[in-house]
Amino acid sequence: MNCTVMPDFSAVRGCRLIVALSGGADSVALISMLAQERDALGLTLHAVHVNHSIRGEDAQADADFCQTLCRRLGVPLTVETIDVPRLAN
Repeated sequence: MNCTVMPDFSAVRGCRLIVALSGGADSVALISMLAQERDALGLTLHAVHVNHSIRGEDAQADADFCQTLCRRLGVPLTVETIDVPRLAN
């Protein structure tokens, strides 16, 4: 039995969307579903990942994961690094 549940994305038909991609389950599911429906809905997708420089190597691993995912999905990705600890001082 196939129990795939897909949200109704018809409200964004024909839109250009920028998706904030943290690498967590929610944003990964969102970008994956949108990429799957991109052609049917005429979507233009772009993802953005921000490394806040707080979690060291784990943060770089998240950025690497997002790059690999977006490459596989055919979604352009912009990665920005912000040194939040330095800015907070």
